[in-house]
Amino acid sequence: MSSIADIERRVAQLEKETAALKAALAPRDDLKPAPRAIEPEGATIRYPMDQPACSLPTASELRELADIVLAAYPKLAPDASNPRWAEANRADFFRGFCAAFRRIASLTRDERPVTSRYLEFWTNEAEDWHRLQGNPTDIRTPQYLGAAIAAGDVPFALGAPHELAVGLRTDSLGRVATDAWRRVLSTHEVPKPVTQPRRTTEPAQPDVRVSGKIW
Repeated sequence: MSSIADIERRVAQLEKETAALKAALAPRDDLKPAPRAIEPEGATIRYPMDQPACSLPTASELRELADIVLAAYPKLAPDASNPRWAEANRADFFRGFCAAFRRIASLTRDERPVTSRYLEFWTNEAEDWHRLQGNPTDIRTPQYLGAAIAAGDVPFALGAPHELAVGLRTDSLGRVATDAWRRVLSTHEVPKPVTQPRRTTEPAQPDVRVSGKIW
């Protein structure tokens, strides 16, 4: 028969083993997943899709708008002199026209053509915007100017290449875009250009130089 001392030793041993087992089963701090870092506000640059302030034409309406503008200003039309490339040139013009129209619909309007910026500034701005949306597109001056005219509510000036200008803004201070393109579509009439004085100083942005007077 075990003595009291033996029982006490056995109880003490069991308590030690129990404590060791609990320690082994307890969660370890060094094995816990590191807490997820909270990203500070403004640390990530994002490029949200600008939403147009007006409704957008359908593909067939855009094609009709392009035809109306080119009928009024045939010098904007793509080169169709070579039958081999005529259709490809027309398709290329229409792609750029549509892309320019989409960007212009997201911009605000100035009261007059902005003479401090050549049209190449706006074509570059539109290309950059589309690229950030994951839709890289080539947009040239005739396509952009044609889309601005088709919008129906964008002031524009014509003349020699260095006198071309549109009344657009990249901030929220101008007039928002409207559905004026519907009026162009229904009447088959485009807005008249604004009489614009010749620039007296060179703008900061370079222009696409075209030889000769195109208007």
